[in-house]
Amino acid sequence: MKIKNEYQAWFDAVEITDKTALDELAAAATVSAYQKIDCLACAKCCLTTVTTFTESDIQRASKGLSISTKNFKKLYLFMDLDGNYTTQNVPCPFLNLTDHKCKIYENRPHACRSFPHTQKDHFLTRKRVHLENAKFCGVTTYVLDTLKTNFTKTR
Repeated sequence: MKIKNEYQAWFDAVEITDKTALDELAAAATVSAYQKIDCLACAKCCLTTVTTFTESDIQRASKGLSISTKNFKKLYLFMDLDGNYTTQNVPCPFLNLTDHKCKIYENRPHACRSFPHTQKDHFLTRKRVHLENAKFCGVTTYVLDTLKTNFTKTR
């Protein structure tokens, strides 16, 4: 938990007055991280977490696999207590365990397309997500380290 505590301490201490600048730096750091980090070498997001699917994600992915949405849901998903569709287990059933490539990459769900969410506007509203992702995602830790270096003013 050292990583989470380190970043939690930063979130607790930092005073961000220009949230737009923070969002812009986080987005730029995300681009930079992807140039330095090979996600296929890691794949911890796909190996250790479930993926959520919206109805449109299900339609797109099932069409790409040439199966009905009903069969797609039956084979790969379940509805959680919040009414969200998630993969039934980990690792992700669409992850090729040999080369870490996604079997539905062109039709992957929005949650996967936007992971680890560090490039999205309103960075601070996802603090809990960033802290969780920092446990396993090199892109997230790269972005958080960049922000810690550039936003150090404390309360």
